Amino acid sequence: MMTRISGWMAGAVLCCGIAFAAQDQSRSDQSKSDQAKAEQAKSKLPEGEAKPLVIRMCSKCHGLESVVRKRMTAERWEDVVDDMVSRGAKGTDDEVDQVIDYLVQNFSTDQASSEAGAPASRVRINQAGAKDLAAALEISSEDGDALVRYREKNGNFKDWDQVKKVPGIDLKKLEEHKDRIEF
Repeated sequence: MMTRISGWMAGAVLCCGIAFAAQDQSRSDQSKSDQAKAEQAKSKLPEGEAKPLVIRMCSKCHGLESVVRKRMTAERWEDVVDDMVSRGAKGTDDEVDQVIDYLVQNFSTDQASSEAGAPASRVRINQAGAKDLAAALEISSEDGDALVRYREKNGNFKDWDQVKKVPGIDLKKLEEHKDRIEF
């Protein structure tokens, strides 16, 4: 009887060990993938004095991918960074100001307009995905999803009046950037 229990326990311990080893390998593979994505995002950050601060302050809670693909006004970047600080991002007031200045200089819709002498990037509302719409039009991801769902259900948008018919979107916010929309 004792050998039967010992054999069973040994089998259970062996199975648990194999399961834990597989789980550790899976975590290791995911960690390597996450590290590769983080390195790729870091390489997309333009050089600048505040780049290390951005990496330190902005990569603790989320990936840098979200930073490099966004284009926002200076005021919006300030709001976002202030929100991140209120959620636990660590930095002195001077460091926070440097991060905001860096983001505005490199990822601002204001900067793109003034530098190129042209409007901020435009988005093709009938081709863009929800994430692209949200980023380009500075709307919530929910509003981006709503635009895509409406388009899929009702067909391509032909003009601004059709966009205004999408239920549940923040029309006021969207209207601020309607000049970026291409039909």
